[in-house]
Amino acid sequence: MKHVTKYFIFIIGLLTSNLLNTYLTKYILSWLNIKTNVYLSTLAGMVCLMVIYLPLFVLSEKLMYHFSEWYFKQTSHILKSRLKSFFVGLILIFGLLFLGYMYVWYKKSII
Repeated sequence: MKHVTKYFIFIIGLLTSNLLNTYLTKYILSWLNIKTNVYLSTLAGMVCLMVIYLPLFVLSEKLMYHFSEWYFKQTSHILKSRLKSFFVGLILIFGLLFLGYMYVWYKKSII
């Protein structure tokens, strides 16, 4: 179970940092307003990827690890099982990430 948890923490950290990087890159590119020049826009996107993505990935993976430990302690008392709390948390996290990606990519929100 511990290896599966680490694997999903890695996946969630990767998806979270990619989502934040995509959102920040779009924001920075719109703020710089250089979409007309393809070369500068590509260079700015690459710089954003290098400067933002790696620290976000490392930070989000650490935060997800600490959050998962806290989450398991809190919900295992309520649900009486670590396995149930693991799957409930996994569904909630993937649902939130799905909504975040849907908003960033398509500007759609179900709320």
